[in-house]
Amino acid sequence: MREDFLFRYTTLGVGGKTRIFVAEKPEELCECNSVILGGGSNVLAGERNLPDFIINRVEGAEFSAEKVTAYSGEKLSRICARATLSGLGGLEWAWGLPGTLGGAIVGNAGANGSDISSLVNSVTVFRSGNVINLTREECGFCYRGSGFLPGDVIISAQLNLLKRHFSEIEKNLKKAKQTRARQPKGKSAGCTFKNPPGLSMGKIIDQLGLKGQRIGGAKISEKHANFIVNDCGASSADVYELINLIEKKTESAFGFIPEREIKIFGDF
Repeated sequence: MREDFLFRYTTLGVGGKTRIFVAEKPEELCECNSVILGGGSNVLAGERNLPDFIINRVEGAEFSAEKVTAYSGEKLSRICARATLSGLGGLEWAWGLPGTLGGAIVGNAGANGSDISSLVNSVTVFRSGNVINLTREECGFCYRGSGFLPGDVIISAQLNLLKRHFSEIEKNLKKAKQTRARQPKGKSAGCTFKNPPGLSMGKIIDQLGLKGQRIGGAKISEKHANFIVNDCGASSADVYELINLIEKKTESAFGFIPEREIKIFGDF
């Protein structure tokens, strides 16, 4: 363990100093009772009272027929790219996403009507001192979530991909690229809130007139209102205040508090 600033490891580019350990071997993921951080997306780290973090750099993927087995630190977009070159589909929606396979599985990442849970065959997990294999059904997947327990450490997973004609893969990739083009570039944690059933949080925030709202160096994106961007040296507190503002305005106007998609650690 060594001390370092978390802003170096998050896509939002904020976060104070804490103890970290960079894991490069599967067994190292299981040695410390710490929060696992993969690609650093979907995370808001505070400035103080942060837990210890393991930075997951356990990478590697093996393709066999229509299956891929990969370590949890492997970039989801890299698996997507290799699958595409092999004529395998199912992951096209992940094109350009910054997260890792492990984080995608815990949060059941998805886009364009697809998600990772539909592809999972099995997940290898370190739980309560033992390494176990879970089937897709045992993972308890739900919209942007799963049933993994606190303290579970995902080591690897096997995905079932689909043999597809390249023209179909290219069509799906084009759709994914169009989705990314509608999202802001630069530093962000990804979508801030989960979409309520049948609704879009981006549209709700837009209706509240909050697009472009700024606190300090953080701003609600004018391109997609469900993204908060760090475009001018934002602090963690700046981002946190914007999240609270959206929650209060949404509750006042629509009668509910939106569910956060990003995970928050520490104090501000």
